[in-house]
Amino acid sequence: QQADLNGGWVIPVVAKAGNRADLSSIAGLVPGSNGQHVIENPPTAPNTVDVYFTNDAGQRLAHDVRSQAGAQTYKFVVACAVPDTNVTVSLPDLSQVPAAMQIMLVDKATGKSVYARTMQSYKYHSAGETSEREFELVIAPRTAGALAVTATTASAKGDGVTMTYSVTKACAISIRVLNLAGREVKVLAADKMVMAGA
Repeated sequence: QQADLNGGWVIPVVAKAGNRADLSSIAGLVPGSNGQHVIENPPTAPNTVDVYFTNDAGQRLAHDVRSQAGAQTYKFVVACAVPDTNVTVSLPDLSQVPAAMQIMLVDKATGKSVYARTMQSYKYHSAGETSEREFELVIAPRTAGALAVTATTASAKGDGVTMTYSVTKACAISIRVLNLAGREVKVLAADKMVMAGA
């Protein structure tokens, strides 16, 4: 049953691997709750997929529901014990999170950031018998003001080139390499979601 959220919100985090799924993990914010909605992660069955959040004390949580308002970063792990399979991570209901808040899913293994409000699901392949993959769910107020791209540099490093840039707010970026005639020779990134900063 729905708890009194006191103006807060919850986000279900779902992972599926083959015909197995974890449907019971929740990140959220309930002002004044003082940890009463935090639930430890139960033991997992063999040959399944499990989602658990981690906190500063090293606990594994099924529900990480906080009481302090503001920007939030939830760290969670998808533990897959289904051998050699595709894993799907989804956030099936974002309707309770205010529109003024931006929601990003970050895959720590690849560094890829995905804007969650337009994401149907995030997929990756779990090789071997078992795997654990770390993610972050970042919920923060949308930054005001126009987007600016600054501090763009390209410097030779050995046989390659290191390119750096900074953006003032989260956005989708595309990077193309052109030859002297202006023709495209390589696409380094296409509509990749990135967070604000370098």
